[in-house]
Order: sequence, then structure tokens, then C-alpha cells
Amino acid sequence: MQNGDIIQLGQRCVEHYLADDEFAALKSWQIYMGGLSVLEGDYHVARTLPQQHLVVFTVKGRGVWHADYPEFDYINTGDALFIPAGSPFNFKACLHQGWQTVWFILPAGGFWQSFPQQIKLIRSSTAIYDDVGQQCVKILQGMLQERFADDVLSQQMHQTYAQQIYILLKRQLQQLDEVVDLNVKRVQALFRQVALQPEQKWTVERMCQQCNYSRAHLFRLCQQTFACSPLQKITQIRMQKAGLLLKTTQLSIQQIADLVGYDNPFNFSTRFKQWMKVSPSQYRGLVEN
Repeated sequence: MQNGDIIQLGQRCVEHYLADDEFAALKSWQIYMGGLSVLEGDYHVARTLPQQHLVVFTVKGRGVWHADYPEFDYINTGDALFIPAGSPFNFKACLHQGWQTVWFILPAGGFWQSFPQQIKLIRSSTAIYDDVGQQCVKILQGMLQERFADDVLSQQMHQTYAQQIYILLKRQLQQLDEVVDLNVKRVQALFRQVALQPEQKWTVERMCQQCNYSRAHLFRLCQQTFACSPLQKITQIRMQKAGLLLKTTQLSIQQIADLVGYDNPFNFSTRFKQWMKVSPSQYRGLVEN
């Protein structure tokens, strides 16, 4: 372990591990380790510089994932989290719901060269394949039942199970870009709606509800897609609309403020000057001249 690493499992936490040094079949498919975890109460795991990739599927309940302190996000039932080697992570179980997971540790490179270079959180609502976590649970349970068997047929079963895990994980990775594209399209559609209705009371809470995203997930998508926060994007849309109205109409400052979502024309003028470096009246004068 490195400085800053944390492994804290309370008495109500139960984990079952399957490692490649015990199951040769896992090693043949380049899977270092898999595990089933039932986590309740006192559970906290953090790594500052992991050397392997990590995939976590939430089977039941929810986990709390601190991506960038103090920002956090929930990993809900059906969600999948892909953490590449070298990316720090910090997990806790939800105190009220507990957290049941199935997870895999994979080597960097080799069969897993297509692993994403950045952390990816795939929501169950956007997943292309359903119940992958549940399928992995059944496979690992089958391997655990065969744990101490050493006959030829059991070894063949181990190979079959390990290959199934490999196929499920590879298929998830192949579809990962499509899921990310779907998320980008969804957030782009959200802000097209904002552009069509800038006068509406757009808040982060309203946008999260509309897209079924958490605040942290919406923030990451906006940074990824627009290189700014959700509120900054709303302001950009409103200021662009205000500039267009100042150029093309003779509406008053009060009317334009109303049309772009500001009840108070003074607040609108202040924000416009911050954005455009001139006041609305000065902007209109420059355009007319």
C-alpha cells in the first residue's frame, strides 16, 4: 500500500475473492482478480495510485464515490464504473442502503489495451446491455462452488467461467464509446432546449431531474462536452441570445432581460457586462455605429 491508501472493512462487510494465483483460468484470460462484496456500515477503500484497472458493477444498493474531493457521486444499482490504472479512487458504502458489488481487477495493457484512459461511470439508464453485473455474480458464484475441485471437468468449467467474464467485460468496453456518445448527445439536447427557452428558470436541480443525472455526473459531462460548468453554459446561452436581441431589435433592456431569464434588469446588465466587457446599452451603441 502507498501513503494515502485506505482499506477499512467493518464487521458487517463480507467479501469473496478469486485470484489468478488460485484459478489458472483467470490468468489465461488476464484477469488478476474478481470479487463479490456485500458492504454495510463501516466500509472505506481508497487508492492513490493503483497499478491495475478496476471495474465495479453495483448489484444492489449504492456506493459513494469521491472522484474529486469534495465532489462525490453515487454508484447506484445497475451502474458500472471503469477506473484505469493510475487513477486515484475513494469508495464508501451508503450507510442507509448498503452496497453489493461485483468487481474485477485487470492488468494494464495486454488484453485490456482498449480500457478507457479516463474514469467512466455508466448509468444503468444508458447501458446498452442490461444486468451485466448480475451475470458476473452468477459466474463468480459458479467458480466459488468449483473452488476446491481439481478434476479435468472442473478445470474446463473454470476456463468456461473465465472466458464468459472476459467476453462480458470486453463487450462492455467495446460499447463504452457508444454509451459515452449517448451521454454527450443527451446533454447536448438538454442545452438545445435551454437555448430555445432561455427565459425558463433553469437550475442544476431541474436539469439533473430532466436527464436523470446526479449533479456530479452532469458537471463532468458539461466539462467533457463544453469545457465549462452547467451554470456557465446557461449563462453563455443567455448572453448570446441577449446580444442577438440587442443587435436585431429595439426591445428595452428590461424586455430583453425578461426574455433571457432575468427578473431584475440590473442583475442582467451586471452579468452581461461581465460576459461581454461592455454594458447592454454600450453593446447596442457599438453595433449601431
